[in-house]
Amino acid sequence: MPVLKNKSVFSYGKINIGLKILSHLPDGYHQISTNMQEIDFYDEIHIFQQGDMDDITLNVSGPIQVPSDESNLCIQSARLIFNLFKIKNGIEIHLKKNIPIGAGLGGGSSNAANILLLLNELYDLQISENELINISKELGSDVPFFIKGGLQQCLGKGEILHPIQNKISNYFVLLVFPSFHISTK
Repeated sequence: MPVLKNKSVFSYGKINIGLKILSHLPDGYHQISTNMQEIDFYDEIHIFQQGDMDDITLNVSGPIQVPSDESNLCIQSARLIFNLFKIKNGIEIHLKKNIPIGAGLGGGSSNAANILLLLNELYDLQISENELINISKELGSDVPFFIKGGLQQCLGKGEILHPIQNKISNYFVLLVFPSFHISTK
């Protein structure tokens, strides 16, 4: 199977610095106000463009086990781009999963955003950052944050972003992972 091009990226997690729930929305979500900060804890994503296949495959490794089927946001984000831009050849995605699920660190959302960014670059789609943010809203409320990253005030369901210019430095964050999963809902 000849590999045409490949791309790799660290897919960083995030922490919420404060979280204010403003109201319950009719669609089951909440209107929130929070500040999200990208952190130096990441999954690794490698994408290999395949010339003689026409599908999207996902291989998962690492200490955290997640599904490698259509329920995975990596596959969903790749399919979204493939459908929107009529991409015909296939890709193989390798995900080394380090960010725990259900920990509030946005690992799946970060993976989805990074797949969008990588495919934009790999296929030279020239999708603007604003377009990528709009596309990413179909995948989840935290996904737009990871298109921009850094430190952002997040409003609405989390998808309305306002960059914060102040840098948080000289602080350490201690992440503690309990042995149980907490659903976002």
